[in-house]
Formats: sequence, C-alpha cells, structure tokens
Amino acid sequence: MITEIKEKIITAVQSVDDIVGTYGYPLENATGYPYAYVTWVGNTAERIDNHRQRIVLTYSIIVVQEKIEELKGRANAELTSEARAEAIEKKIRESKDLGSSNVLMVLPVRMTKRYDDSSTRIILEAEVAVELLAPFAVN
Repeated sequence: MITEIKEKIITAVQSVDDIVGTYGYPLENATGYPYAYVTWVGNTAERIDNHRQRIVLTYSIIVVQEKIEELKGRANAELTSEARAEAIEKKIRESKDLGSSNVLMVLPVRMTKRYDDSSTRIILEAEVAVELLAPFAVN
C-alpha cells in the first residue's frame, strides 16, 4: 500500500509541466533540473469499528530547482518557485483519490521553501497526507 500510493503521487508530480524527472528517492547526481522526489514519511492509524481502520499515510515531495543564476536572478527564481508550488498543490488536489477505491482524500498539508546551503538552489518541500480506509486483518 505504501509503495503503490507513492508511485501514484510520483505520477501526479511528473505531470507538472517543467519538472524534468520525478523519483522515489533522493538523487546523488542529478542529470537535470528541476527534479522532484517523493518519499514516504510515516503513517498513523485509528480504529473506526471492529472491521475497519482509518489510516493516514504521510509523504514528502521535494523539488530541487535550477540554480538561481540559471533562472535569471533571485526575483525570477522566487516567482518560478511560487508557480511550481502552486502547480504541484493543484495536481495533488486534482488527484483526489489517486484512482484507488479505499482512498478517501489526498491533501497537500504544507508547502515550505528553503535555500540550499551548498548551492544557490531553492528547494520546495510539500507534505502530503493520504487518508484511506482499510479492513482489519482477519486471522
């Protein structure tokens, strides 16, 4: 379930126009920018009744942008990062149930921006919560 949903989130992020590649892990040596990667962060569960549980899976989407110089300065780099953040949030919201019958909702919980200390890149990070219903395992 964790991997299946992660792959569906990767597919949604890949459909954002100018993202060069989307992966299921951080890259050590990127071949193009901007690229994104999706990782599973964790999950919580609570009992609804004797037959079902509500599970919330949390994922992180990281977008590593081009260097600020490549985006023709800081002002343009900031505008570009804001547009990408909006595009990613829109794709996630449009995904609704990721095409899975047990997914209740997909919610972009938080989007943050930071600056890479080792380069002049802006890094976007989206936290995404996927809420689903699952049966309890029967022995």
